[in-house]
Amino acid sequence: MSTKRWSLRRVVLGIFIGSVVLIAGTDDQAAQAQQAADVQQRIQLAPTERDAIRREMRTMERSLNLVLHGLTDGNFQMVEKAARTSGKAIAIGPQLEKKLPSEYAALDQRVHVRFEQLADATKGGTIQGDVVPRLAAITGYCVACHDMFRVDETR
Repeated sequence: MSTKRWSLRRVVLGIFIGSVVLIAGTDDQAAQAQQAADVQQRIQLAPTERDAIRREMRTMERSLNLVLHGLTDGNFQMVEKAARTSGKAIAIGPQLEKKLPSEYAALDQRVHVRFEQLADATKGGTIQGDVVPRLAAITGYCVACHDMFRVDETR
């Protein structure tokens, strides 16, 4: 058997094994995600309070989208403005915070601080430090919160 043919077989075998591992890992991840969803703490809020939480989340989602567009275009002023929009100024107010679990309120405060830090890192149209880890930290707080909590409307 030629060396070329042997190398090709090893590559094909490697791709096959990698695919099997990837597929098996995906099923495991799906099962873990399902289990995580089953253990969410339900937070009961009045409709207006629930809507306020959802508005805050949508604002952060829009900010993340604009940050990514700004980074793609090299428009760091856009990045700063988008990040600042989801900074401490839009954090939940003290009245609503009293109705939330302390872990939720802590995550909320941390994510808004991270948005402020991202805005500061791009202040003046330049980047100071690596933005990707900052975005990873922000989205990590989002994932953690959605894994831990579910906001429901009281009936």
